[in-house]
Amino acid sequence: MHLASWVAGEIPDLSAITALSGSATYNGHVSATVKEISGSTTNIFTELANWSYTFNFDSPSSSSGTISAFDGGSYTIDGATLSSTDDPDTTSVTETRNTFSGSLTGASGDAVGRSGYFLGSFMQNGSSNPNAGMGGHLKVSGTNYSASGVFVAQK
Repeated sequence: MHLASWVAGEIPDLSAITALSGSATYNGHVSATVKEISGSTTNIFTELANWSYTFNFDSPSSSSGTISAFDGGSYTIDGATLSSTDDPDTTSVTETRNTFSGSLTGASGDAVGRSGYFLGSFMQNGSSNPNAGMGGHLKVSGTNYSASGVFVAQK
């Protein structure tokens, strides 16, 4: 792997997220390592892009957004499934942290024909703002093409 990026933040319990209603728009960035094969040449490089995602807390599957200016194209961010994962930092108490996931579809330019997925979590800014930001990882693949990286955004 060329570059292994990561994001960090305080992840609230799923119950804090499912208690929310309405929607919120998150704007931020993507940083990914791209591997592109053309004939006998393999290019590996870092690509930066823009992330804009509106999460619908009442109906996560209708959430949508865009990754723009990513290696000559853009992607639609389709839907989301909201779920939980066990908190690895607790041993005596079971706590569940929020996670969400969805799909990525090449929408324009060089991205057409590529697809992928994302997996992330909401991150809090103090106890009164459990959905202040989001972050996670993504993966995109296509013919002779793969990209893997992270996204981070705030509302």
